[in-house]
Amino acid sequence: MARKWPPGEDVKEHGLELGFGAHRGRPLLLLQARVGTGGRQELIGAVGGSVTFPLDIPVGQWVESINWTSNEAVAMVIPGGPGNLPHIIKTFQRYRGRVSVPTDGYSLTISDLDLGDAGTYKAEILPRTTFRTSDYFLQVFQPLEEPTVSVRPTGCNGSICSAFLTCSVAGEGAGVMVSWLPLGLGATASSNGSILNIFWRDSYTCTARNPVSNSSYTFHTDWLHCPGSQKSTLTAVMWTLLLKGLLLLGLLGVLATRLTLGQLPL
Repeated sequence: MARKWPPGEDVKEHGLELGFGAHRGRPLLLLQARVGTGGRQELIGAVGGSVTFPLDIPVGQWVESINWTSNEAVAMVIPGGPGNLPHIIKTFQRYRGRVSVPTDGYSLTISDLDLGDAGTYKAEILPRTTFRTSDYFLQVFQPLEEPTVSVRPTGCNGSICSAFLTCSVAGEGAGVMVSWLPLGLGATASSNGSILNIFWRDSYTCTARNPVSNSSYTFHTDWLHCPGSQKSTLTAVMWTLLLKGLLLLGLLGVLATRLTLGQLPL
């Protein structure tokens, strides 16, 4: 029995009526599926990677076709006949060249993922006499770049150095968690983990994570220039020069006094 897909351009192929509508988006990577609430399977992917929507069909169950849809049609899969694997007979323009059927059954793989591929997917298994559906939810994430650290020093005194370190990641998007190590007596982190308040000279590592990647950057407080440290150095030099100047003036005064009294200097 032929089945008509959601609204769009109808195309006759292999005796089936197919309709495809518009869908927008861009690509992501792969992780495994897990079962969410209500039997919906949740999958995670990364930009540029691939993801497989698992579909288990009992051996011996007659399958006329499997319609894969998201916001609009994705692909239609039909049995390959005795001794042959199932194959895709039509894909929507957005997914063309990016979908395939694994060799282990009717599951569907989307490759070269982008951020626009995220969303809800459904597999409709025909014929209507044994009609059932499988639901999926795909999240896609961008692999993270190396974090950057901005510094706001508040003062230094010997081995003690006080400063705020802020860790950030370019285009971090959703699902990003930031943490600092080490933490302890000499450092405290903000509630979201991105800002570290330090009170001791040490090396501190910022790590950013999302479900598909992690990246770290280590900051050394030896690189830190604290306000007031240069001022303190200049003050010490000035006092040294002042004392030397006063000593020299004192010696000149003694010499002048001896010369005035007609005495030779010792």
